[in-house]
Amino acid sequence: MGTWDEGILDNDSALDGLGDISHGIVQDIAALQAAETDPETVGRLAAAIGVLLQFSPFDFTEASGNATKIIEALNKHKEGIDAHLSKDAQGVLSEVAAGKGESLAQRSIELPKDVMDAVHSHATASNFAKREAPLFELQAGQNYVRELSQRIVELVSEDFEDDDTLSDLCREAASMGPLSLLLVLKPLTVPKSTIQSWRDGAQKGLKTLEAMGEEAGELGFHRPYYKNVDIVFAALLQ
Repeated sequence: MGTWDEGILDNDSALDGLGDISHGIVQDIAALQAAETDPETVGRLAAAIGVLLQFSPFDFTEASGNATKIIEALNKHKEGIDAHLSKDAQGVLSEVAAGKGESLAQRSIELPKDVMDAVHSHATASNFAKREAPLFELQAGQNYVRELSQRIVELVSEDFEDDDTLSDLCREAASMGPLSLLLVLKPLTVPKSTIQSWRDGAQKGLKTLEAMGEEAGELGFHRPYYKNVDIVFAALLQ
């Protein structure tokens, strides 16, 4: 897998992992289109679209092939959206249904400079976009975010169980992409003990590389990369 800089999203593996998450969300939206219109479906649909708006402008483009699926789901459940969601939520989803999702997903949010650089080195703007809080107002939507967070926890935990992966996170751990999304997901329900165990695992991986010395190769790259990983974990622990 290619690596071009020291941020946790500056490599193919992490971007592939983040792409897998967006693909999974689009699959959820397609499944919700076929579901009965009720508060559960409407809440989950709004939240799924809300999360995509936070990190994946591409999924709202015609080129992705997913914009049509999203719009069809919104049109199918418009009556339920009008009945169960606030006017603010309805307004955002109306814009998405009108084909404006890509521009909505490009409204970059501010992150602390060290966190922004840790995610994407030398970035001039955050990789993440505005969270539309009204899209998460129903309990079903909040539950959807919790379930998505759990998917990410399972991916990260699986990668961090492997010592070889721990000592080459930038090439082997596709879960580092999904991990970055935890910075902006709310509610974040991942136990701090879990995040700390991941942080400890990353430090263990770096120590393995340093113990190998020149045999490990590229220590000049790995050290700042693992520093950025630690910055992200520190932010998640706050």
